[in-house]
Amino acid sequence: MPSLIGIGVGPGDVELLTVKAVKAIQNADIIMCP
Repeated sequence: MPSLIGIGVGPGDVELLTVKAVKAIQNADIIMCP
């Protein structure tokens, strides 16, 4: 089943992403950003 996951990047520092967010990005088929 398709799903949509929203990930906030906080202040924009890639080192502040959570482990769960990184895994979601790595497993994504499509990534959309504003």
